[in-house]
Amino acid sequence: LQAGAPVTLTALALDHDGAVAKVEFSSGPTRLGEVTNAPWALTISNLAPGTHSLRAAATDNGGAVSLSPVVTVQVVQLVPTTFIPAGAVWRFLDTGTDPGPAWRSNTFNDAGWRSGPAELGFGDGDEATLVASKRQITTYFRHAFLVPDASAVNSLAARLLRDDGAVVYLNGAEVWRNNMPAGTVTNLTPASSAISGSAETNWLATNLHPAALVTGTNLLAVSIHQSSSTSSDLSFNFELTGLVRVAAPPELRIARSGSVVTLSWT
Repeated sequence: LQAGAPVTLTALALDHDGAVAKVEFSSGPTRLGEVTNAPWALTISNLAPGTHSLRAAATDNGGAVSLSPVVTVQVVQLVPTTFIPAGAVWRFLDTGTDPGPAWRSNTFNDAGWRSGPAELGFGDGDEATLVASKRQITTYFRHAFLVPDASAVNSLAARLLRDDGAVVYLNGAEVWRNNMPAGTVTNLTPASSAISGSAETNWLATNLHPAALVTGTNLLAVSIHQSSSTSSDLSFNFELTGLVRVAAPPELRIARSGSVVTLSWT
């Protein structure tokens, strides 16, 4: 369960010799609320991150109480996280040469590549970093980023600004293709069509599977393809964000025995 998100607790309550008057819901010693009509359902949104032991208690019209079994649930907090901000610094190869398939891998040595902040490109006048225009069909971009715990990433969202076509790789595997033909892509593969007008400044968005991430250093690689070698402009920018589960805070417990008060926590 996600902290702050509404969740509905439902109980099955029957009384064969009378009527159910109310059903109370609790988390450990904390009362969450009660309902007095069937269906016996209570919607709440105030469960804090951590482990909760949920239980329902049904009271009939004679005052008799029946307890349900305890159901244990884990509530997690999801924090919006930016892994690659728009305008990040990228390594890029704009020589028109083929770097070979290893260029998109984590172990590739890009020390000889140029670098600069996005937006990268030429021909539009709004570039933060100018990319050389050498009649190349393909220009290559790489950006490394850190993920402390890949298993804690709940979702990934990518945004892309491209002119004309793009192929996106995460840790060496292709995860997104836009305005590109199917099949194998090389440094001589043109984009499917030329991008012009407002389409040149529109950000595209998609969701990526977080299973593609690894704990530690990750590598996002993008090849931008022109529709022809005579294209007058090139644009590239990228953003990668996600929702990350954070550990529940420690639970403070207080116990008293006579004049001695003991505090404990996990």
